[in-house]
Amino acid sequence: MTLVVEYESIFRAPTQRMVAAPQESLQGMAAAAAEKIAAMRTAEYLGERSGEAHIQTARWLLKRSGGEPPEPADRLSEGEAEGR
Repeated sequence: MTLVVEYESIFRAPTQRMVAAPQESLQGMAAAAAEKIAAMRTAEYLGERSGEAHIQTARWLLKRSGGEPPEPADRLSEGEAEGR
């Protein structure tokens, strides 16, 4: 199987060193590349979604009544609550 990926120049030197390496290193490189691509796609997705945020609606949802109260470990201290 052949995979062609366009990649940034920061990957060139490490990639060139690994090409001459054993098969295990190539598998590691493929895993690292997949992880980097996933991170870049996640950042892009979150950047796009942040523009669609409705802050007032989110605050309303957080303040509405109902459900169970937060666990003691999930509560903010007085100092933490004042800073928000």
